[in-house]
Amino acid sequence: QQSEITYQGADVVQALVDKLQQRYGRPAESERGAWSFVQADIVCGEQGALAQPRGYDVVLLREVLQHQTPREVLQSLRCVSKSGAGWLLVTHIPQWILRLQGRNITLASKNLDIDSSIDSLDAWRTHWYDLTEPPYSLPQPVWSIQDGGKALGL
Repeated sequence: QQSEITYQGADVVQALVDKLQQRYGRPAESERGAWSFVQADIVCGEQGALAQPRGYDVVLLREVLQHQTPREVLQSLRCVSKSGAGWLLVTHIPQWILRLQGRNITLASKNLDIDSSIDSLDAWRTHWYDLTEPPYSLPQPVWSIQDGGKALGL
C-alpha cells in the first residue's frame, strides 16, 4: 500500500503474463504503487532479460529454480546478478531438510551435478537444491523464512 513501491512480475509464458496483467496490473495511484507483468525468461542470455534502466531492489524467485537443470540455475543466478538488484529472495532447502508441521524430513537427494541434464529431473521436471552448497555455493542467507517446508532466503 505504498505508492513509491513498484512491482513487476515476470513469466516465460506470454498467455499467463497477459492474464495476470489483466487481473492484477494497475497504474501507480496516490496510495498504491504500480503493478505490471512482463514476459521474460529467467535463463536469460547476454542481453540480460531482467535488466531495466533503474534496476530492481529485490528479485523474488519463489519456487522457480527447481524446474531447471543445474546449469540453467547458474545461468539464472547470473541473470539476476546482472539485473542490478541489490537482493535476491529465493526458495531453497537448507541442508536438504524440509520442515513440515513441526517435523524435519531429510531429503535423500542432494544437489545435482552441474552437468546433469533434463533427464536427471523427476517426472514433474523438478529437483530440490541447497543454494549454499556446490555447484551454486551462494553465501548463507542474511534472513530467511519458512515457506511450505522450504525456506525463502535473502
